[in-house]
Amino acid sequence: MMFELSWKLPFFLVLILASAFFSGSEAALFSLGRYRLLKLHRTSVKKFTILQKMLESPTKLIGTLLVGNEIINTAIGVVGSSIVYEIFSGFGLARNPLLPILSVLILLPFLIILCDLIPKAIGLKVPEKVVLFNSRPLWFFHLAVRPVRNLVNWFPEQLFRLFRVPPKSDSVSEEIFRVLVDKGYKEGVLDLQEKQLIHNVFKIDDLVVTQIMTQKNQVVYLTENMSVDESLVIIEREGYSRYPVLNEERNKVVGVLYAKDLLGLSESTKKLPMSSFLRPPLVIHTNALVVELFFQFRMKRTHFAVVANEVNQQLSGVVTLEDVLEEIFGVLKDERDDIDV
Repeated sequence: MMFELSWKLPFFLVLILASAFFSGSEAALFSLGRYRLLKLHRTSVKKFTILQKMLESPTKLIGTLLVGNEIINTAIGVVGSSIVYEIFSGFGLARNPLLPILSVLILLPFLIILCDLIPKAIGLKVPEKVVLFNSRPLWFFHLAVRPVRNLVNWFPEQLFRLFRVPPKSDSVSEEIFRVLVDKGYKEGVLDLQEKQLIHNVFKIDDLVVTQIMTQKNQVVYLTENMSVDESLVIIEREGYSRYPVLNEERNKVVGVLYAKDLLGLSESTKKLPMSSFLRPPLVIHTNALVVELFFQFRMKRTHFAVVANEVNQQLSGVVTLEDVLEEIFGVLKDERDDIDV
């Protein structure tokens, strides 16, 4: 008996942890929300991509979690009952008719508290940390149980068809909302600008940074080996307030120069190297969403970002807060519009 318990008890603890894994993952994934998910892109692009793929089909994800939970909880019941039986056999109670009921009463707290309540509470409290930790193993399991998951999802679909139950949408779709906006415009509830503004808000949700950025061949940039006087000539000619500073050999941005930082410098200060005046750049990758960029601007309290290639980190272009706002509100006044020509 002691030999069997020596492996069954550790195995039982592993099953408890596995059940907690699925319960915590379920709570975290479905409480994360779109914008909290987007913020995870900065932490790990690979894990962000995995999470996006799983959340694209909530029905399949629920099927995966259901299969995992049922397999583990069944194993907990079998192994746990076996442990209880062997422990009480040592006291001569193996044939007691109340032993099955006693097994349930002993195992129930483990299932409710350790396998459900605590992991779900953690998943709801810190969903970002939970999904980042669980994403890879959950993704492998998601792929491994695909045949079983498809079978599990197939049965309710057939029942819905049999009883002619229409599929229920979780929320008002974007297309329906757009139709309602157009109807509101036709009936005079919304004016043309309000209608266009709402449509633009939906449009920006799907845009990536490369669609609104200024391409590198159109960017006015400085190089790190330029002198202050050379930089001032370009600044006075172009009239922008911020300039990316480039290492031309590597084609990488080493910083951002604010034009105001070069105003009123003494002759001795002008002799300092360009690096003395640079500020750290906000770098965002070419595949980033515009919505994520907007959150980056808010968090970093800046209006200017450098767009870099995700593979080699080389400069692809620049993007400003003005570029983002113009996608919503239309063409805004350019920062050089006030300059007398």
